[in-house]
Formats: sequence, structure tokens, C-alpha cells
Amino acid sequence: MKAIEDALRRLPAAQRDAWMREARRLARIVESYGAIKPKRLLIAGKAKYEFAPAVIALCEEARCKERVIIDREPHRANRPSPYTLDRWFKDYRRDGLASFIRSPSNVAPGETDARHARISSGAVEYINSNWRKYQSPHILYQDLKEEAERAGWTIPSQSWLYRRWRKITYGRRRGFR
Repeated sequence: MKAIEDALRRLPAAQRDAWMREARRLARIVESYGAIKPKRLLIAGKAKYEFAPAVIALCEEARCKERVIIDREPHRANRPSPYTLDRWFKDYRRDGLASFIRSPSNVAPGETDARHARISSGAVEYINSNWRKYQSPHILYQDLKEEAERAGWTIPSQSWLYRRWRKITYGRRRGFR
């Protein structure tokens, strides 16, 4: 019980009731998930498993509809995946209701949040004008890194570039930013 009190204390007082209702609602959903047997079914003729329709229905039910929560964490309005339900179920068994309330960022007001990638405008122009020439994001990053050292640009990590590369679909490539 102390963990949920600590988690709620980090939130604005006006939002605590909504978060507690949401935590209880999600607890009921993951308890229902835990009771489903089997959670995956073998698909005949395909030799692969898929989640049971009851699990998919719980995923749909797990969408958040509390405006206060969606304003703070918009992704909660989306349907979570069955894998997310499984993780929530394990976290709930370990941490209780506190597992549904995320810790706020540790960045103090007025400080810069280091989680955002920094990239110089010259680096953005370089990527956008050259990325089509590369077969992989790894080679593009190596060349970008060399060019950034020469030009004095700030560039993000290779994983940042790789994530952007993956988001671009063939036929609809417009650039990175």
C-alpha cells in the first residue's frame, strides 16, 4: 500500500482520484487476463500461435478513457498489445496497483530533458539529402559522424538514426525530420 501512496503523491492532487480509478480498472483487466487459459491458440494449418480472442478483447477494454490521464499520457488511449497485458500482469503481481502509475520524469522544471535527441540543422540537411544513397543506416551513420566531426555538428546516437530509418516505408520516403 505504501508504494501506491508514494506513486500517487508524485501526481497533482486533483488527478489522484482519476489515477486510482484507472489503476483499479487495469487491475481488474489483468486479473481477468491471468484467468484466461490458454492465452494463445495454435492456428490450424499455419503452425503458429496467436492470442486468444478473449485476450484481444481485454486489450481493447484496456484503452484508457479518462481525459485527465490521456492529457498527461496520450499513448494510454491506444490499445495495448497482448504482450503489454502480460507485462502488466507480471508487474501487478509484484508491485500491486502502483505498477499502473508511471513515475514522473526526474527533470526539474526549467532544466533541459536529456532524453530528447539533439541534432544540428546541417546534420538534418545532410541526412535528408543523402540517405537514399545508403543501403543501411549503419553506413549512413558512419559517414554522418565523419562529416559532423569536420563541420562541428551535433548528432544523435546511431540507434536514433536507426529508429528513424525503420519508420520510413519504401515508396513514401520523405526524409527524417
